[in-house]
Amino acid sequence: MLFSGASTAKPKKDEKKDKKSDREEKYELQEQVFIRWANHLLGTDRLTDYKSLQDGSNAIFVYQAIIGQTMAVLGNPSDDWPNILQYVGDSKTNPQEVMDGNQKAVLSAWWQLVQFFWKNHAPLQLREEKLSEAIKQWCIEVMSSYEEIDVYDFTSSFRDGHAFNYLIHSYDKKLINLSKTAEMSAIDRIENAFGVAEKTWNVPRLLSPKGEIF
Repeated sequence: MLFSGASTAKPKKDEKKDKKSDREEKYELQEQVFIRWANHLLGTDRLTDYKSLQDGSNAIFVYQAIIGQTMAVLGNPSDDWPNILQYVGDSKTNPQEVMDGNQKAVLSAWWQLVQFFWKNHAPLQLREEKLSEAIKQWCIEVMSSYEEIDVYDFTSSFRDGHAFNYLIHSYDKKLINLSKTAEMSAIDRIENAFGVAEKTWNVPRLLSPKGEIF
């Protein structure tokens, strides 16, 4: 019956499925970012899929790239993850869960490597700050001079691609024509910003335009 007042809300089972799908999509995006980041550091295409992230020997190579020296890798491969997590000061992630392929544990371990990179290569005055907070604050400060755009998080603030282009524009206004990017689609705006950053500063493409819009 029309106008019966029946609820159109999704059944709880469907809501759980949607949440699970969103979570899986988020994890998949993180996997791709970590793979691209690691390959950029190593200058190779050594990592190709999720199993590559689970492989402790790849984490060893990335750790060596971060500290800038080669280590003598001794012992059983099963010692790789326990050693790596100890080296980066992570006492929370369970190395056995990483080796067993627990997705959350694997991604957590790689996030620890990213943060270890930050603590070793960030400006000295920022190394004790949390990576995500430092970047967020930097974005907010840069964008404060542009009244037409507002950045307050790493999701909705960047989905339409404007923020990426404004960040580049804040450094060199010759690189970005804001009037032109305003007429582009979201995917084209993101592609434009990523292309300029890669060409100008050799910034690796850790995200794909389609992956950024969800």
